[in-house]
Amino acid sequence: VILTGGPENVEEIHRVARQAGASVCIAAGELSLEETWALIDKSSLFIGVDTGALHMAAASNIPAIAIFGPGDPSIWGPYGQLENVIQGDSSCIRCKRVSCVQQTLLCRETISVEKIFEKALQLMGMNI
Repeated sequence: VILTGGPENVEEIHRVARQAGASVCIAAGELSLEETWALIDKSSLFIGVDTGALHMAAASNIPAIAIFGPGDPSIWGPYGQLENVIQGDSSCIRCKRVSCVQQTLLCRETISVEKIFEKALQLMGMNI
């Protein structure tokens, strides 16, 4: 597992790594765009939110799990891999508001780690 991101994500990436409870490599803030693409191109699986890295994985034909909050994956999802989109179970999905009017971000908070893990196992050809 390699955690990537820009320099602005380093603190949060370290928090995620601590919570993972497993050995992970942290490359956040260390790689250029070209190096990130090279890393993704050698990967077996990509899991991420709707960012350029997600689209690099899809363009490289790397199985990509796309985690979406309120965005519309039919517009912004990974090309050719819309079946790999994981989105919350909230009525506010695709709300198109500039800011959330809910007390909590249900579109994000209803995304389960189990659902992502299940999809990852499926894409890796592993049975649960």
